[in-house]
Order: sequence, then structure tokens, then C-alpha cells
Amino acid sequence: MHTVSFPKMKLISSKSSKTLPQKLQVQFLDRMSHLLNKGYPLLEALTILTWDERFDGLATEITQQLKGGKPIDVCLQASGFSRNVVSFLYFARMHRNLDEVFHQCSTMIQLENKYVNKFKQVIRYPAFLSVFLVIMLFVIDRTIFPAFLTMFQSQETGSKGLTVAVYITGFLITFVKVAGLLVVIVFIYWKIRKSSISLERQLLMYDKIPLLSDYHKLKTTFLFATHLHSILSTGVSMKEALHIMSNQSHYPLLSHQADIILDHLEQGATLAQAIHQCQMFRPELTTIFHKTSDLTTLTRDLAMLSEMLTDMTKQKLNNALEIIQPVFFIIIAVFILFIYGSIMLPMYQWMNQI
Repeated sequence: MHTVSFPKMKLISSKSSKTLPQKLQVQFLDRMSHLLNKGYPLLEALTILTWDERFDGLATEITQQLKGGKPIDVCLQASGFSRNVVSFLYFARMHRNLDEVFHQCSTMIQLENKYVNKFKQVIRYPAFLSVFLVIMLFVIDRTIFPAFLTMFQSQETGSKGLTVAVYITGFLITFVKVAGLLVVIVFIYWKIRKSSISLERQLLMYDKIPLLSDYHKLKTTFLFATHLHSILSTGVSMKEALHIMSNQSHYPLLSHQADIILDHLEQGATLAQAIHQCQMFRPELTTIFHKTSDLTTLTRDLAMLSEMLTDMTKQKLNNALEIIQPVFFIIIAVFILFIYGSIMLPMYQWMNQI
């Protein structure tokens, strides 16, 4: 059995200064998975890849780094592969099933590309309408409403109700602009300060935002099930597998959950009880550990849970994409009708008073 000893301190990953195109990453990972599955050793598979001019420089660079003693995940990180690929290959140090890991990484990137492109297609037209709506709101707020106020205030009778309507509409437009600006500011603040916010505070924030909490629970449970299954399949003990997860730095949230489990195990809790204390795990994971403590059965059930969560993620993404366009169109239509009504109805009432 081939194992790799992991250091007992948190690994600090360095960011690559370059990023490979995702299409090239998928092609490379697919080709490597195919060659490794045919029985070629890693270095020989990389040598074969140099025959293809698309991968010549990339395969040569990775080969040189491997011969220099660097692990495969560090080599791919330095060559510009995505963070998710590097993170999965970190756990692949434990076993020889690199062909399976390369295939998983290729599938993961293709799935990400598919839904990102689909999201761009779905959001394109609503985004165009939203920009048009914002411009229209700005023009109305700056030109039409001031003229209405001047006209209504000059009337001796019946102008109060019309003036109030215009003021309310103006207030709503201002509210939309301020809300949009706040969203942009919060987003920029989060991007800048995210790395400095403690994990405990992030968890508290996730608890207060249901959709964000569901997303992180799904992701963390999937990562835990996938990587624990791959590590246990090498024959290591459960405790050693949890230490490996705790010592990695690619997924801080996953490392934090592993620390919680280890702390409760040291206090005398069972594995099922310890996992139950992890707030970022879905209940399906707790059910698996309550059902059995046999490592062979656990490994099998974790693999099935990983597949189930993948299918669940696809379904949730499809449902979300199907909802986005109708919701955008309804919101935009309501705004347009409201603006049209706020302009035309006062006009009709004013004309009746003439």
C-alpha cells in the first residue's frame, strides 16, 4: 500500500501567477485520465502527452517539477490549474487512483463551465433590460418628475394628491438607486475583507442567510464524503483520515469541521455523535455514521452520498436557472407598469381638471 505522510501543520498554498484556459485543463485531465487508466505510470503518461503540441510545454514543465520532488498537486498549481483541481489532487497523494481523480477533476470543470455558460445565457437579456430600466429611471427622475412637480404645484385645486403621487414615485426611485449602491458596496467590502474575517464569524453569517447556509452545507458535505471515501479506501484509520483533513488548508471550512470531530472524539464521544455536532454537514451524512461504524460499509455509503449530492447540485442549479429569467422579467415588468402608471394617471387626472 502506497501512502504519503502529511505534515502536522496547516499547509499554506501559494497562488499561481498564471491561469490555464479551462478548455485546455479539461483536455489535459481527460488525456491523463485515459493514459493512467491504460496502465501507464505518471511520468510516462506525461512523456506521451509531449507528443501533442498543445500539451508539450505543460507536460514538460510538470515532469521537471515532479522530478524535482514536488507532489502532483503543487506541480499543477504552479502550472496554472484551477484551485478545485489542485485541492482534489492534494488528497490524491494518499493513493494510486490518479486516473479516477483526474477524471473527477475534468468532470468538475466541465460541470462548472456548463452552468456558468448557461447562467450567462439566461442572465444576458434580463441584464440588458435592467440596464435600460436604470437609465430610464435616471432620466425620469431628472427630467419628467421635476416638470410634473412644477406643473402640479402651480394648480390651485386638486394638485395635492398628484403631488403626493409624484413624491412617492420619486422616493421609490431613490430607494432603488440607494439599495443598488449598497449592494455594490457590500459586495466589494466582502471581496476585500473576506480573507480577514474569522471562520467563526463567517459561520455565524452563513446561519443568518438561509440560501448561503444551504450552499455551504451542500458543498462541505460533498467534499467531506468525497475525500473521506478516497482516503479510507487506501486502508488508513478513520482518525488518521480526519487528521489529514484537519491539516489541509485548501478548504478551511472542511478543516474546521474535522477539528470539531477530533475534539469530540478526544472527549469520549462516538463518531456519529461527533459528526452530529458539525453544523455545516447535511443530515444525510449523520445518518450514514449512525447506521454503521464498519469502515468498508462507510466507504461504500460515502461514495454513494457523494454521487447523490452531485446529482442534487445539478438539479438545484437547473431549478435556479429556470427561475432566474421569469423573476427578472416580473420585477422589470412591475417597475415599468408602476412608472407608466405614475406618469399617465396624474396626467389624466390633471387633464380632467382643465
